[in-house]
Amino acid sequence: MPLQFGPSEPFYKGQVTRRRILDALHDLLRTSPAAQVSMADVAERAGMKRPSVYNHFRTVDDMCLALIDRSISTVFDGFRTEGASDLGSYIRSVLLNTFRMWTLHHVVFVMALEVYARDRAFARAWDDRIARDGTDRALLVYQADVDAGRLSPLPDPRGILEYINFSVQHQLHRLWRNGVPTVEESCRELELCATVIWRLLGLPGEPVVDRDEVAEALAQAQA
Repeated sequence: MPLQFGPSEPFYKGQVTRRRILDALHDLLRTSPAAQVSMADVAERAGMKRPSVYNHFRTVDDMCLALIDRSISTVFDGFRTEGASDLGSYIRSVLLNTFRMWTLHHVVFVMALEVYARDRAFARAWDDRIARDGTDRALLVYQADVDAGRLSPLPDPRGILEYINFSVQHQLHRLWRNGVPTVEESCRELELCATVIWRLLGLPGEPVVDRDEVAEALAQAQA
């Protein structure tokens, strides 16, 4: 069953109007937090009357959830285990892919964590379907490292990996909540995340953040 937080997308006739509404919301969220956006604001930006917007969404939060649904499938692309030779390589890949996802969808992710903070049902769904999916995938790589003798067993690997997963998302929210960060700010935040992860997991070596890859990802956000 596909992941879905918001109302179901209508077939055919209503799709174009619905997408127009969500595009208008996305545009507004570039300059205003979700809590400050009204149905009237969205209707005006979409060039529609308010009753037409209410035909598709009951509240701005419903729109926010639908906008999350439209972008969220890319979340899972950053947590693939194929080709990961060890946990350190996997986490480097996840950090960079997660950062890339934020560069492409930072407006949606910042809004999602605003909704997360005030909507307990959404927070539970997000934790169950997004954050814990990433934890499950990381556990597979962790266990392979332990079985191969490359990593010492942890007392509570799931708990530690869940903590890391949630922490990275909130660190990225802090980084992006005031707009597109600089390359220096991004590298500093990613290096901090990576260093904490390396210490928590007892990974060998030192984490390295590729400045050129960070700059390339940020260029997409500013394009």
